[in-house]
Amino acid sequence: MIRGKMAVTFGALAACVLMTGCMPKMTIEDMKAMTPKRPAELDQLNMFVGKWQYEGKMEFGGSEESIESTGTSDTEWGPGKWYLLSDSLWNMKGLDPMHGHEVWTYDVKSKKYRSSWADTMGAMGTGTAKYNPETKTWKMHAVSHGPMGKSTMNGTVTFVNDNTMKFEMKEKAMFGLMTVMEWEGTATRK
Repeated sequence: MIRGKMAVTFGALAACVLMTGCMPKMTIEDMKAMTPKRPAELDQLNMFVGKWQYEGKMEFGGSEESIESTGTSDTEWGPGKWYLLSDSLWNMKGLDPMHGHEVWTYDVKSKKYRSSWADTMGAMGTGTAKYNPETKTWKMHAVSHGPMGKSTMNGTVTFVNDNTMKFEMKEKAMFGLMTVMEWEGTATRK
C-alpha cells in the first residue's frame, strides 16, 4: 500500500519536473496580446455605483414579527472598472448592526455577473446574477455559509428609475425546505 502511494507520488513529481521545461517562451508583447479586453457588460453595473439609503422589512423563519431594517451602502468601481466594491451597514431593529463587503464582476465565459460577500454575522457567500434591460431587473442567486450552516438566497432588484431600486430576497436552508429570511424594501440614491 505504501509502495503504491510512493510510486504515484514519484510519478506525479517526475511528470511535473519533465513538464517544467515545456512552457513556451513568451515576450512581453505576447503577454500583452493575451490580456483580455474589458467586457462591455461590466457597464451595466454602473447603475449600482453611488451612495444608497435602504429601508425595508424582514421576516425570519420561526418568528411571527416583521423587523424593520435600514441601511446604507457605498459602491464604487475598482481599478480599471473591472469590478465593483460595495461596503454596507445594516440596522435591524433589536439586533446589532451588520457590516458587509461585496465584490461584483462579469464572467465572460458563463455570461453571468458574479459576486462575493462577507459580513460581520460570520457569513461568506458567492452569487450570480443576470440582468434584463427591458424590465431593468436583476435576478440573483447566491449560496452562503455561516454560523448556521449553508443557505441559498434568490431574489430580484428592479430599478424603478435611475435613483430608486426595489428588492425582494428569500433565503432558505436545509435543501430549500426551511425559510431563514424574507426581505423586501426600497433603496434610494443619496
